[in-house]
Amino acid sequence: QIKTLVLKYSDASCELMKKAEYQDEINWLIENKARNDFIIKLALVSKGTTLILVRKRDDHAKKLFTQLKEKSKRNVYYIAGDVNGDVRESIRKIANIEDCVIIATLATMSTGVSIPNLRNIIFGSPNKSMVSVLQSIGRSLRLHKDKDIATVYDIIDDLCYKKRENYSYQHVIS
Repeated sequence: QIKTLVLKYSDASCELMKKAEYQDEINWLIENKARNDFIIKLALVSKGTTLILVRKRDDHAKKLFTQLKEKSKRNVYYIAGDVNGDVRESIRKIANIEDCVIIATLATMSTGVSIPNLRNIIFGSPNKSMVSVLQSIGRSLRLHKDKDIATVYDIIDDLCYKKRENYSYQHVIS
């Protein structure tokens, strides 16, 4: 099941971002407190093992990890390139047994990872690579005896200003 969640921003924010270059827009989005609070709330209300995928470990993943760890009743884990392979494997094994939240970078979770107990994926960063999106969705398609459905939350950032469509919004419509 894919749920597309469109986040609308204030007119002032849209006007501010109308001339932003691609990387400036992405940086603004991943630093946006309201957006990150939304991602955290979505993870908190999700049922079952949840994976939040982001692009940048330092700028985004670690911030979300710290904030979510403070608020979640479930265990929260962090996986990125700077996490030892043995630790990643132990988190993967734990995630197949208990319901938890994993915050990970796309690069570490796009291929070769099997977590059959995974119920939810939240795309926490805009992503224009169809291959990495499809590979990431594949993480949730593993069969599990107690799983009937998996949900992918695709967050769409609407920063359109008049007739100008922002970069991350263009990823959705193309």
